[in-house]
Amino acid sequence: MIMNKKNTIYISCLILTLGFLILGIGQSKASYVDTETLVNSISVGKLDMELSNQSVFGFVGMESGGEYIASSEISFTSGSIGVKYDAILQNADSACDDFSVTVTRSSDTLYTGSVSGFTFSPQTDVGNINFEFDIVTSTSISHGEECNAEFLFRSWPDTEASFPVSGFTDTESIDISLTAKMIVLNEVLAHPDTLSLAPDEFIEIVNNGNSSVDVNGWLISEETLGGEDNMYTITTAGGSHTADPGASTTIPAGGYIALYLSDGTALNNTGDTIRLYDNSSNLFDEYTYANAKFGASDARVPDGTGDWVDPVPTPGRRNLITDSEPEEVNFPQETTDDIQVTEFENNDPLIDLDLPKNDTSDADNDIENEDESVQIEIIADIPETELEDRKNEDNTIETETESIQSVASDEPDDQGSDIIPEEEVAEEQEVIEDPQDDIVTTEEAEVIDNVDSVTEPEQENEQLNEDTPESQEETVEITSIEDTDSALDNTKIENE
Repeated sequence: MIMNKKNTIYISCLILTLGFLILGIGQSKASYVDTETLVNSISVGKLDMELSNQSVFGFVGMESGGEYIASSEISFTSGSIGVKYDAILQNADSACDDFSVTVTRSSDTLYTGSVSGFTFSPQTDVGNINFEFDIVTSTSISHGEECNAEFLFRSWPDTEASFPVSGFTDTESIDISLTAKMIVLNEVLAHPDTLSLAPDEFIEIVNNGNSSVDVNGWLISEETLGGEDNMYTITTAGGSHTADPGASTTIPAGGYIALYLSDGTALNNTGDTIRLYDNSSNLFDEYTYANAKFGASDARVPDGTGDWVDPVPTPGRRNLITDSEPEEVNFPQETTDDIQVTEFENNDPLIDLDLPKNDTSDADNDIENEDESVQIEIIADIPETELEDRKNEDNTIETETESIQSVASDEPDDQGSDIIPEEEVAEEQEVIEDPQDDIVTTEEAEVIDNVDSVTEPEQENEQLNEDTPESQEETVEITSIEDTDSALDNTKIENE
């Protein structure tokens, strides 16, 4: 009974459930709706940098005009956002220390210095970037030495101060390959003087490097009047269209060789262009002259590096402006008491000149010591007081003339006095009175003494001796020609 009641409940619940399902009793329908409007905007930009030249290859020399010039235009494609850019060095050889570069944009210098230190700060202006490559002047470098490097250009939005580590960027690079050319043209003689020390045409080349270079198989060219190149091979073997270097084709470091073309007179006097190529036909150097000057060459001064001028020909030797310019000569240095030249304006080695001392017996020599005085001793038989009285007598000039005429006689007088020949007296007077002489020599003093010893007749001497005290010796110091003449006059008066 009980089990039947439970079954009845289950059956009733089942019937009710089915009734609800069938009749739809207890169901409801609903939905949720949300609407949003997009008000934000998104703009799309780009960053694209371009370089017109991404490879630089060239030869660089130490000579004037030996620089290598290159350029590359930097730009950004249309639609690019505002940007900044800079440049740095990558992957450089150690030899790049020996090469220099100057980087400019318009009138602005962005960098100057060694290639190994290349960089420049952030820029905003674009345009043509110019590069001038050279060799560092203080360096010692070998022919053919190479510098390989990469110039990396980096760009980024101008909202950033410097290149960001990550983000919106663009990079471009220029590959650099430079080769040192140390063999260059140095001198050309196109119109030689056949009577000079350089009677033949020649072309000289020089080695600016620090090691020897063999130029066998290299080429020299000169233009015909029609503008075509005549090529000559550098060789010692001889033959047509060759350039003969003489004994060897090897040029030592800092050395020269003169090349003589097989045609003999190939260089045009009215103008020509000379070119130098290596054995791979790379053009290393060229020079153009207008009209060749007779007997004068065109040459670099200083050798190997300077500008071209027209000095005297010096094949295989150091170039000189004039034939009077000295070569390098080492003179021994000596110290003397006379004249010593210690320096010349052209800074040539010191030269000491050992000149002989002046001989005062030669009237053409200068007097070394103008302060030197000459003393002449005169023996006087008359006291000074009486001598002064006689000097004041009116007949002094007449008496002097008679005395000189008497002395000039070749025969002795009646009293037997010795007379000096007229020629000797006249000769010695001329020497003493010569205005070019500054002193009286010992021989002249002796002549004066001899003149003093000539006396008048004995009767007059005896009378004078009776009227004067005992003879005494006087010393007169003479320091000029005028004093010498005065002393001679006084002596003549004494003898009277």
